[in-house]
Amino acid sequence: MAHVFGWMEDACSGEKLLYKRIYDKNLAFTDSIRGQKTYGNFVKPKVQWSSEYRSTIKDVKMKVDDIYTEYRVIFNKGVTYRGQPLDEYVFSFVPESSGGADVLKFSSNTNIATILPNFETRKVEYWGEMEDIGAKYDPKNRTITCYFW
Repeated sequence: MAHVFGWMEDACSGEKLLYKRIYDKNLAFTDSIRGQKTYGNFVKPKVQWSSEYRSTIKDVKMKVDDIYTEYRVIFNKGVTYRGQPLDEYVFSFVPESSGGADVLKFSSNTNIATILPNFETRKVEYWGEMEDIGAKYDPKNRTITCYFW
């Protein structure tokens, strides 16, 4: 699934040309799942999910709270990211905002050390200060996350 989520490796930006193409595939993937109407968001029927990935998805769950709208894509067994077992992909956002997160959740038997070196960070100016941007690894939850503000 690096060909869908690999843009996260580019300091969570997908700016480089190769990663831009991957980011476009990711948008097509998420847009095939996320439905929108004037009253809010919903999970589209499975027949509308990207046919390329429909068979890899076990389920999609959506959660809406006071701040975030979250889509949790649960994969079937056998789905991998760079050869390592991938359980879920979560994309969440704050409606009417640019805030949100993209999360890769790995299986307990994943060798994260083989994946992490692919994820770059970059220094960027943010509110007049230089900050490192890039994916964050949480060993407790076995997740790699890109946050957006």
